[in-house]
Amino acid sequence: MDNRQETRLMYLVGYTREHPEYLEEIRYILDNYPEELNKQLTAGWTAIMISIIKLEYYSTRETIELLLKYNPDLTKHTRYHEYNNIFDCMFCIIDYN
Repeated sequence: MDNRQETRLMYLVGYTREHPEYLEEIRYILDNYPEELNKQLTAGWTAIMISIIKLEYYSTRETIELLLKYNPDLTKHTRYHEYNNIFDCMFCIIDYN
């Protein structure tokens, strides 16, 4: 799969609030295809970045905690100035709340 396209993992992490059953499939993917965790969209987004940005309405803290257990690369960068890396994504959420 071209890692510039949204992966199944990226999709699932963005919608666990409405679909908590997605957590089981996320675990399956991470256990069996760990390389999926750090794949990036063309704009640079990773699964954990997507989950953090969507935390307010679509994702959950449990999703983020699950992803963190699998040691994602937190040095990845996006192509967007305001969300340059994972820490910018987190600070945006903190500031928003």
